[in-house]
Amino acid sequence: MNTVASPDSRLARNGLLTAGMRVLTIVVFAVVPLYLVGSLIHYEAVDRATPLAFFDFHAFWGAGKAVLHGHSPYPPASESVLAHETAFVYPAPAAILMVPFALLPFKVAGTLFALILVASIPLALRLLGVRDWRCYGLVLVSAPVANAVNVDAVSPLLLLGLALVWRYRDRVVPAACALAAVVALKLFLWPFLLWFAFTRRFVTALVATALIAVVSLVSWAVIGFDGLREYPDVLRALSHLLEGKGYTPVALALALGAGRTVAQIVPWLIGGAILVLVGLRGRRPGADTWTFTVVLAAAFALSPIAWLHYFILLFLPIALIRPRLSWLWALPLALWVVRGQSDQPLIWQHNPTFRDMALSPRIGAWPQIVFCLGCAAIVFALTAWPRSPRSPEAPA
Repeated sequence: MNTVASPDSRLARNGLLTAGMRVLTIVVFAVVPLYLVGSLIHYEAVDRATPLAFFDFHAFWGAGKAVLHGHSPYPPASESVLAHETAFVYPAPAAILMVPFALLPFKVAGTLFALILVASIPLALRLLGVRDWRCYGLVLVSAPVANAVNVDAVSPLLLLGLALVWRYRDRVVPAACALAAVVALKLFLWPFLLWFAFTRRFVTALVATALIAVVSLVSWAVIGFDGLREYPDVLRALSHLLEGKGYTPVALALALGAGRTVAQIVPWLIGGAILVLVGLRGRRPGADTWTFTVVLAAAFALSPIAWLHYFILLFLPIALIRPRLSWLWALPLALWVVRGQSDQPLIWQHNPTFRDMALSPRIGAWPQIVFCLGCAAIVFALTAWPRSPRSPEAPA
C-alpha cells in the first residue's frame, strides 16, 4: 500500500536540507579559507626554518634594520648578489615603512605583517562595495592570496590601496594619497596616474605625482641618499635576471625564444595600445569602471616582472561589476595550477624544499605563462567588456 508523506515530514526534511546547506556554506566559504590562511601563517611563523620563512619579508625587515643603523638598505647593482632574490629592491619609502617592524624579532614581525596583509583583503573588498561574505572566503582561498601570505608579499596592500583610489576617486586628497602610496610601494602601478588624467581628474593626477616625488625625495633624504645613484642600475640588473621567470608578456616572449630586445618591446606594444584606447574613449560619461579595469590590465602588461601574488588584483575588477557571489569570483581559483614563479614546477609536481635562486633557470615554462596570462585576460575581458562606455540610462 502506497504511503503519502505528511506535510510535517516534508517540512522536517526541507528544514534538514536547509540547515545542511547552511552548514556546508559556512564550511566552504568560512572555515576552509580561515583554516588555510591560519595554517600558512602558523607554518611560516613556527614550523619553517627561519631562512625560508616569510621569504620576501627578509628583504623588508633587513631594510628596516639598515635604516635603523644608518646604513643603505640597497645592494650593489651586481647580478651575482641580486640573483639570490633576497636583496631589498623596493623604492625608499618602503624601507622607511619597515622601520617599526625591524624593532621586533624577525618571526614576530613577519607574523604581524602577515596578519596585516590578511586583514587588508576584506577591508579592500568592503571599500569596493562587496557585502556578500562568501566572496571574501573565495578570495582568501585563492592561490595569489596563499602565495602572498606564504612569502609576506605586499600585494594585498596594493589591493587595499587601489580600492581606496576607486572609492575616493572623486576626492582629490584621499585619492592622490592612496595612489601615491601604492606607486611608492610598487612602481608598476604608475599607469593609474594616466587614468586620472584620461578621466579628466587632472588635479588629482598632478597632486598624486607631486606626492610621489615628495615622499620619495624625503625617504631618500632620511637614508642619506645612499644608493640613489645606483638604484636605476639595480632595477635594470634585476629585470635582466628575473623578467623571464614571471607571468608577463616579456616572460612569454623569452620563453618562446624571442631575443631580449624584441621581448622587451612586446609589453610596450600591448600596454601602449591599451592606454591609447583608454585615452581615446575614457572621457565618455560612465566610463570609470571599464577604464579602471583596462588600466589595471595595462599595468600588468607593462610590468617587466609579475609573480603569482600580483594576481590578487584580479579580484578588483570582479568586485566592481559583481559585488555579490557569482561564477566570476571562482575564475582566479584556476591559478592554483601554477606556483609563484613560472620556472617552478606545476602544483602537482615535486617542488624542492630549498633551491638557490641564483642556480635556477632564468626562463620559465611557456605553457604555465600562457595559462596564467590567459586566466588574467579572461577576467579582464569579462569585467571590462560589459562596461563599455555608453550613454547614461534614463531614470526608471
